[in-house]
Amino acid sequence: MQAGLERWTPTVLGVLWLASTVLCALVARAVFGWPLFTGLAGLFGLVWPILWLRARHARRRAEIQQGLADLLAHLRTSLGQGYGVTRGLQSLSEDGPERLRPHLAQLLLDADEASLVWAVRRFGDRLADPAVDLVCAALELHAELGGNSLSKMLAQLEQMVRVRLSIQDRVRATRARVLYGATIVVAWPLIALALLRWLQPDAARFYETLGGQLLLLLCAVVMCGGYLWMLWLGKMPGQERVLVR
Repeated sequence: MQAGLERWTPTVLGVLWLASTVLCALVARAVFGWPLFTGLAGLFGLVWPILWLRARHARRRAEIQQGLADLLAHLRTSLGQGYGVTRGLQSLSEDGPERLRPHLAQLLLDADEASLVWAVRRFGDRLADPAVDLVCAALELHAELGGNSLSKMLAQLEQMVRVRLSIQDRVRATRARVLYGATIVVAWPLIALALLRWLQPDAARFYETLGGQLLLLLCAVVMCGGYLWMLWLGKMPGQERVLVR
């Protein structure tokens, strides 16, 4: 759900996972023809969908938080004009951030069926984001206790979310540049080997022997290990949910 693939069944994901593994192995077999690279490509095809899901989840979380900052600004403006929370949420479900519109519409339906507090809790569970949890806590507190402090709380939350987004954007841009450079460094030896095999097959016959395959295996382990280590060093800090019932 956090990756935005609610409509994808486990069967579909399993088939795509298997297809990715087989396709990568076949491509490596056609390009290189070496069993080692065929196996490594199959392993990459097995791991790649997981990396793709993680990247999709990170993008979806960034979009939700950006939409949340706009939502807070619009809701605070609505309260300042004398409208209630429900009226402000209704307006946002029609004209608010596109990523959040269906979730806000469902929130209003849940509020009509039960209560605003219950609907807000379900809203937070669906989005499963720490920043959303803080907004939900503020709305719950206002619904249960009332008062005139909601607009001030929303302003503080908006400022916090925007500052966090600004920092994350800078970190993400730096990380993307590093990953791009590392990907080029890893890809060039593979391109060179493919060209060597196709243009100079006699020179590439050494890599068909046991010693050549072991040498390639050692190089692959060093390159993949360094790339994964770099990914681990440059990973974005996680944001754990703490306001979960």
